[in-house]
Amino acid sequence: MVPSTTEHRGTDIISLSQAATKIQQAQQTLQSTPPISEENNDERTLARQVVNWSSDL
Repeated sequence: MVPSTTEHRGTDIISLSQAATKIQQAQQTLQSTPPISEENNDERTLARQVVNWSSDL
């Protein structure tokens, strides 16, 4: 069974808004996390990847 277009579009909107939330969180992480420990560094790297990925959208 093929889902209707409206149904499909609804799913896209939800996932886009979830992506936007994650992007905002990633940007906040980048701004607020000083690059001190390895742990923080990993978090910043991950956040940077999310931000870079989002600019490709």
